[in-house]
Parts: sequence; structure tokens; C-alpha cells
Amino acid sequence: MPQLIAKEYQARLDTKNRLTLRGVTAKFYVVQILEGGSIVLSPQKLVPMSTPISEEILAQIGRSVGNLKKGKVGGPIDLNAARKLVRG
Repeated sequence: MPQLIAKEYQARLDTKNRLTLRGVTAKFYVVQILEGGSIVLSPQKLVPMSTPISEEILAQIGRSVGNLKKGKVGGPIDLNAARKLVRG
């Protein structure tokens, strides 16, 4: 189902190539430029830094730091094999 246009107005870029949006509900947007020249702005809500980290994630970070201190780390990863698989 196509979405209805809630508001429409003309805008232009200023001297620093900025576009001013009026009456917005979000502070951050994902910008998508389509092949036909259309621009789609999707509002984003950022997660505050005060959001608690789960116990499971904290435990994994602790294990990872412990392994790093013990020297249990892998060597460099060769991405050439993965690139060959992607290219086909």
C-alpha cells in the first residue's frame, strides 16, 4: 500500500550544500539516494549510552580480554579466500 504524503514543501541547498528540514520528529536519519534521483530519509532512534549491557555480553567481553592477556589470540586473517568466494 503506498504511503500518503503528510507534508510537502520546496527546499533548496544553502551555500554549504545543506538542506533544512521543517517539522521533523527525529534528529538522525538514514539517507538513501535512489537511481531515479529520489532521496529517501528514514528516521533513526539512537540507543542511549546509559542502556545496560547484558550479563552474557559482559561475560563474553571478560573471556575475550582474559584470552588476550594470556596470549590466546589468532593470527591475521587472510581475506583473499573470502573475496574469491564472493566473486565466484
